[in-house]
Amino acid sequence: MLNAEKYKISYSTLLIIVLSFLTSGIILCGSGKVIAAFCLLPVLTIFYLNAPPFAKIVIPMVMLTFPITIQALGKDAFSTGTLAIFSTLAWALSKYKFGKTLAYDKNILGFLLLLVVIALIGMVTQTPGAYWGPAIRHYLNFISSVAIFFLIVHSQYMTGTANSKKEYIEKLISVLLSITVVHVFLSFLIFNFQWIEKYFSIFLSRNQEHLGRHIVHDVYVRATSVFTGGEEFGELLILLFPFALYKLFLSRKKIYWFIIGSLLIGVVISGTRSAFLLIVFQTLAFVYILVPKKYNSRKIVITVGFAIVFILMLPVFMKYSYILMDRVQVTLDQVGQDDDIVTISNRSTVWPLAWDTTVKTISLFGHGPIQAARLGFPVRNFHNLYLSLIFQFGIIGSMVFLMFFYALAKRLFVMLKNSKKNKGPEYLLAVTCLLSLFCFLINEIKFEFNRGDSYQQFVWIFFGIFYLTGTIWKNYKT
Repeated sequence: MLNAEKYKISYSTLLIIVLSFLTSGIILCGSGKVIAAFCLLPVLTIFYLNAPPFAKIVIPMVMLTFPITIQALGKDAFSTGTLAIFSTLAWALSKYKFGKTLAYDKNILGFLLLLVVIALIGMVTQTPGAYWGPAIRHYLNFISSVAIFFLIVHSQYMTGTANSKKEYIEKLISVLLSITVVHVFLSFLIFNFQWIEKYFSIFLSRNQEHLGRHIVHDVYVRATSVFTGGEEFGELLILLFPFALYKLFLSRKKIYWFIIGSLLIGVVISGTRSAFLLIVFQTLAFVYILVPKKYNSRKIVITVGFAIVFILMLPVFMKYSYILMDRVQVTLDQVGQDDDIVTISNRSTVWPLAWDTTVKTISLFGHGPIQAARLGFPVRNFHNLYLSLIFQFGIIGSMVFLMFFYALAKRLFVMLKNSKKNKGPEYLLAVTCLLSLFCFLINEIKFEFNRGDSYQQFVWIFFGIFYLTGTIWKNYKT
């Protein structure tokens, strides 16, 4: 007994010594980001251990939107958000067997496991030795994105997260809305008061210069967010806006009018034309076409509410509308000149290069989830998800990826059919998810969401919500 106590003290002493040396080394030799991440770790660990189950799921969702990028050998390696995803998933797997989740729907989860394997094959077979560092980092980005999807799906079964799947989905939607509104507010502040940016510089990646604004060709300035660029910022609003409309219809809380107003400000300052056009489409389609007649009285209230919001926010819109309207005017001029869609989309340079690179390098398993420029090809971003998928995942992987999107949509359509009789909240939720998913896939014609880590991971949370919504009816057969 005494020997056991003696060994216990010895191990504790050894652990304290090791941690003391590690802490001293990090403080003396580590970069500011490493020190901050190391200091943040015990605080988060204490909070994490005492947090209720759903809060544990929220932690990585928040952390990946405030990413501290850790460097190794002078290069960006991974973010604290990625670490939070893997650690939370490990906790979730310890609480509930993943085999049970996998057994519930082998098809769609099998697609993702297959994509992980295909990405690995492509990376191993196509990556030259000099590019292994970037290839592994991008593979880790993809793996962590799939991991947060599994975390969202798996955690629905754990005790304490919610009383039902529907409540669990509603809580996730509320978290995403809250996080995004915070980022719109921060972006608005940094965009107007550049000196604030220095207080958030810890979230800059190695090659990033600004957090709240992006200057394009010295011509115009667009707002960005802490974890997204200008185009990602706009696309995030496309994904989220239908959920804000959904909450507006089902809840009479005035907070959702504030959320709607905040997201509209985000659309204006992000200066993203496709976001503006698609959100106008989403609003008209959702409010006046897709929502059933039983909500007609609510439609009138919301129409009046939108008019009031626009009147109240008119000074803000007038001040910042040039960011968006200057770009819209360029588009209208191009349409008037009968320019082709490639020119109007501002992709006349990049799409031919992307197409040429895709055709010349096409293979069965692709090159792994890495950008072509990282492998020495003469095009940085393809600005098209579907060409990017062919390059990264090959013919087979691209088909699997598209089957994943198809499976999400199919399940949502089945839910729509099952809830058509009463056309209640479940029906509206299915409509919301379909509108969000399809507008996202349309926008991906001119963009690819999987360039980096944080935004890609955040988008996969939406995929998790689409999946969960489509499986509310447990008697659904694949």
